[in-house]
Amino acid sequence: MVDPFISPRQLFAWADHNFINIKRRLKSFDEERPYTYIVEQDAETGEYIHKVRLLKSIPPEISLLTFDVVNALRASLDQSIFASGVVLLGREPNGTKFPFGADETEARKDAYRKRSEADPEIIDRVLSFQPYNAGDRLLFNLNKLRNMKHHRIIAPVLVQTGSIKVTGGTFVSDGPFAAMSMNNAVEWDASKNELTLFRTGTPKSQYEIEIGVRISFTDRTAFPNSDALTVLHDLFHKVQSVLVAIEEETVRLANARGIPITFD
Repeated sequence: MVDPFISPRQLFAWADHNFINIKRRLKSFDEERPYTYIVEQDAETGEYIHKVRLLKSIPPEISLLTFDVVNALRASLDQSIFASGVVLLGREPNGTKFPFGADETEARKDAYRKRSEADPEIIDRVLSFQPYNAGDRLLFNLNKLRNMKHHRIIAPVLVQTGSIKVTGGTFVSDGPFAAMSMNNAVEWDASKNELTLFRTGTPKSQYEIEIGVRISFTDRTAFPNSDALTVLHDLFHKVQSVLVAIEEETVRLANARGIPITFD
């Protein structure tokens, strides 16, 4: 018998390969410095608003790669349940899937849809990870994210990655406001692709600032406006722990039941 767990391992490895590509392509895009600094005067207060505007859209392959990562991680969970059935039944099982649901009861029902031949003890082990809305939201939301259209998954975001350094002079207040104000000023406007940095009086100096381009999941997803790389990193650790647990439990059950495990 060919090791049936090769399939989920390959899917996980493929997701990891694409995750590395996402980070590499995003780094390359960031190094292009695809943004410009702008200063606009607030017509109501007279203050000068200092902003950075993103000039280019993120390369479409980054969205596609993100979509592939999510799908490969999700599919690896299904394939792991299937692989477990192959070992414990000695043949390909019918109707297996990785269960999700609103709560544990619904997730357990989901595990046995379509007359699934998934092993009950394997399902018990899987449900210990709480893949439901009332349990582990990270794992549960992976399933929701999988059903999104790829072009709606992520969006670019400009973020301040370093400190603002003002050099060579001052900002002069020409009205009833501070010469320089940063209180609650840093704000990302997705509709304009602009990051507001701070407000000042009449600019009389130069300043330096470090800006970086990041990607976040859109507000339509299960991870609204969350940093995409951080979420994917967390999902990798979560899925890996589940895959390892399923394989280990399969081996334990096979040994306990006297089922020989011999792979080509």
